[in-house]
Amino acid sequence: MKSYRNPSGFSRIQYGILAFAFCGHAISALFYAVIIDNPLIARFAYFGLKLFVNTVPLIWFFCFDRRKLRFPSFRLSACFPGLLSGILIAGSLVFLYEFVLAEYVKIDGLYEKASVYGLRNHFFLFAVFLCVVNSGMEEYYWRWFIFGKFRQLVSIPLAAVLSSVSFTLHHIVVLFVYIPDLAMVALFNLGVFTGGLIWAGLYQRFSSFWAIWLSHLIVDVGIMMIVYKILFPLI
Repeated sequence: MKSYRNPSGFSRIQYGILAFAFCGHAISALFYAVIIDNPLIARFAYFGLKLFVNTVPLIWFFCFDRRKLRFPSFRLSACFPGLLSGILIAGSLVFLYEFVLAEYVKIDGLYEKASVYGLRNHFFLFAVFLCVVNSGMEEYYWRWFIFGKFRQLVSIPLAAVLSSVSFTLHHIVVLFVYIPDLAMVALFNLGVFTGGLIWAGLYQRFSSFWAIWLSHLIVDVGIMMIVYKILFPLI
């Protein structure tokens, strides 16, 4: 009888952890954005669940990879494509919103959730956190870990698709809560999925965490510009 050989070398526990990591942030978003009604608990759940799920790559790294933790190397040449892609994507989003989508986007959910999380009172602090910290955590999670592990199991294009699907699942939950319009959620998440593919491609091509972080950061700045105009319309 032929014995099964696992070409990846992953154990069943590792497969289980990777499966959890694939949908962990989407499940967390269901709790803090949908299930939990209490505003104070929702705020704590937002940060607590994000922190919990984001420890999964570190647990894997120290328990299974067992390599020395190193700071990502910085190469200026790799950051230029990140800068350019970020500007192009952010500019396209702002243009699309201003000239095409502004009159169609239903913002009731955004106003409601903004009050739950206190965004109107602490908008700039939240924007800095989202653009600088959260974008870095998302690239560490979805490109460095999810994409990095899936490309050990499947082809690189399929790994990029799977990591982008995982990335999109989380945003489907969040965006549907903020913008409860199925057509808009589908459109915006098509953009999220495309962004995931672009950043996976950049990471594969340049092996630079800084390039994808810079690109993602700039895109989030563009998104925060749109959110600011919605939350604080000119009178």
